[in-house]
Amino acid sequence: MLYHFNVSPILNPILTCSSHRFTGKLEIVGRAGEPWGLYYQFGRLIWVTGGVHAVRRWRRTFASYCPDLDLKRFKVRDSDRFTCWDYHVFQVLLGRQKISREQANAITNTAIEDVVFDLLQESTVSTLLSTHYSEESLPESGILLQPSLVVDRAQKRWQAWCDADLIDISPNRAPILRHPAKLREITSAATYKKMCSILTGRATLRDLAVLLKQDLLRLALSLKPYIRQGFVDLVEIPDLKKPKLQNQQPSASSQPSRDAAPLPQSQISVACIDDSPQTCQQMEQVLTAAGYTYIGISDPVQALPILIERQPDVIFLDLVMPIANGYEVCTQIRRVSGMKDTPVIMLTSRDGLVDRVRAQMVKATSFLSKPIDSQKVIALVQKFAPQPTATEPDRSELSTTLDVSEAVAGDSIEISYLGNEEVRPNSTPSPAVARNSV
Repeated sequence: MLYHFNVSPILNPILTCSSHRFTGKLEIVGRAGEPWGLYYQFGRLIWVTGGVHAVRRWRRTFASYCPDLDLKRFKVRDSDRFTCWDYHVFQVLLGRQKISREQANAITNTAIEDVVFDLLQESTVSTLLSTHYSEESLPESGILLQPSLVVDRAQKRWQAWCDADLIDISPNRAPILRHPAKLREITSAATYKKMCSILTGRATLRDLAVLLKQDLLRLALSLKPYIRQGFVDLVEIPDLKKPKLQNQQPSASSQPSRDAAPLPQSQISVACIDDSPQTCQQMEQVLTAAGYTYIGISDPVQALPILIERQPDVIFLDLVMPIANGYEVCTQIRRVSGMKDTPVIMLTSRDGLVDRVRAQMVKATSFLSKPIDSQKVIALVQKFAPQPTATEPDRSELSTTLDVSEAVAGDSIEISYLGNEEVRPNSTPSPAVARNSV
């Protein structure tokens, strides 16, 4: 049976956010009340959250593209400034080059495509989807996806799913055998044995596709006759538990204090965000000659992840840059809780009243007119640089442990990345059997 759909209304807000260069979160709530969150940076998609299996989706995408990555135990920075734990981990892995940019791009693409696919399936059977917009944003990781391309790929997948007469079969359901004795009579011994070992109700169709290294559509088509004849049911299963982030609070003696004696200048870092190589070179010469640590950023789109990773004490920010101007970048900096009070000094050659008012609106700290005056640069750093105590811990130290060792324990069919703690090997799962519709 062939289905032909026009562009689903649910896709309109996703594409509208792109055309308006929206920065923030688009939340879409389904008929069962579960929310999906799509995060944008200047109209580009950077991450997705929510749905019925957010943790499974996170593990599944990493298992697909980073099979050699050991997520059992590693350390990440304090997560206060991050809205989403999964994005937090993603950024740390990318920043520390545990995953490549190609892997990061594939992980993000697949996760967002899966969510758009789910939204298309949900909107087909329900008209109770609602949308909400908020300024809640995430620090940008450098992975920016064009929404129209992601939506197009998801639509093609959904169209193929519908053309295969799978419109009522959710890939988020877990297949489980029913009437095994009858099934044994109509299948070969090898097929029956394999189906018994895999169709246990502990892994969704999407999970099984990754486990078996099969295309999801092909896997669903191979099971379709058994589903239609009642030999296989699709059941709802819970999401996996989130990893536990165990914060280690620094002692009182290690807290920053502006009243204490200042650190040596070599321990004070200063960032400069400017698309002009000449300005960056000049700032580097001035600051390093004065004994400061210099952080140069020429691409404003890459600024936030670098700033979050390096945590400079003072930021010089050019006002006029392509793609994202200084006002937009400053707004994003102030949305990161760990940099709400970091001094941001605007660099501009047009020091007018309007510019100063706009700078105040985005909470910039001060202005510096171009061309660069080395004495004024040093004076501003000395004025605004924080005064931490000499016992402040090294910034390179990691203070938070992400322990996912329990959550990746293997099960009886060796789905190491899907280990379900609520199901014991060789036991019978007891999720409620649901209809084969979403």
